[in-house]
Amino acid sequence: MSVIYPFLFVFGAAVGSFLNVVILRSLKAETLGGRSYCPHCKQQLSARDLIPIFSFIFLHGRCRTCFHPISIQYPVVELVVGILLMLTYPDILLFIATCLLVVLFVIDLKSFILPDTYIVILTVTALLRWPVSLPGAAIGAGFLLILWLATRGKGIGLGDVKLMVPLGLMAGVDGTVAILSAAFFFGAVVGLLLIATGKASRKTAIPFGPFLAGAAILVLLFPAVTSLVQLLLYPWPLVR
Repeated sequence: MSVIYPFLFVFGAAVGSFLNVVILRSLKAETLGGRSYCPHCKQQLSARDLIPIFSFIFLHGRCRTCFHPISIQYPVVELVVGILLMLTYPDILLFIATCLLVVLFVIDLKSFILPDTYIVILTVTALLRWPVSLPGAAIGAGFLLILWLATRGKGIGLGDVKLMVPLGLMAGVDGTVAILSAAFFFGAVVGLLLIATGKASRKTAIPFGPFLAGAAILVLLFPAVTSLVQLLLYPWPLVR
């Protein structure tokens, strides 16, 4: 392993810590300015409380002041973003794109909302980074738009339709098919597991954005995922 990778992980984890702030402030409709604070007791956090991953471990997952449990989201996002920087280096725009997908993943998981702001930034990043695929965007967004119209917004959210625009631009036609296939597959698996364990019913709403974002990260980082989906779905590549 190159000696640079530990430094990349540390820096990536620090970026993940910032993204946690972005996620929290977005969920609370707050500006990004101001010191970090405990969302429960509102006590400002000191530097020793903000060390990525390690602060969560040292504090035993609880606020130093009010002892309220700290969400596992914080160390998980820091860990994931640290790994993402190692995987995407030196492609900074790809790292930015995956970071935006992490933000959208968590926000939609917690609020059932995919903010337009981050989708627009992701679209701009896609236009800067990739030889864009207009057919990929049209197929991905068009397919989900048909589902949105057919279910009158009950099966698929309009935010999911919008998200498929930058994802299609980045992934191309084959990658778009892979993203949609993986998202629907994992969404079905998670839904069945929740029903089987009694944590959800057939009428329970489950956000689809996290599955799209997670599948997109896999497809963008590991081209073999697209090849696997092609092998399973059809033996010939679609026109890109």
